[in-house]
Amino acid sequence: MTEPIAKTIPLDSREEAVILLGPRDQFLRLVRDTLGVKLFSRGDTLSVEGTAEGIEQTERVFQQLRGILRKSGKLMRRMCARCSKSSAAATSAAAAPASR
Repeated sequence: MTEPIAKTIPLDSREEAVILLGPRDQFLRLVRDTLGVKLFSRGDTLSVEGTAEGIEQTERVFQQLRGILRKSGKLMRRMCARCSKSSAAATSAAAAPASR
């Protein structure tokens, strides 16, 4: 089994963090549970622990959510769920052997 690794994801501001994490950290828990990583927030940073794949997925999800937030000015639970699930599915599809 591989050792978990950690990475810090900087955010633009505390206000951005509050919106990205959702009401009562609802979005944070959704991403954490969907991707199977440990995810913590401190001020304007996110700390992720997990496999390299899990960390990469988490970065991708928060990059997508930040883009949505910048365009629409808000986030909703379904947007967060869709980004998390599509990131997990994309990685699973890439890891699956090609069928012939």
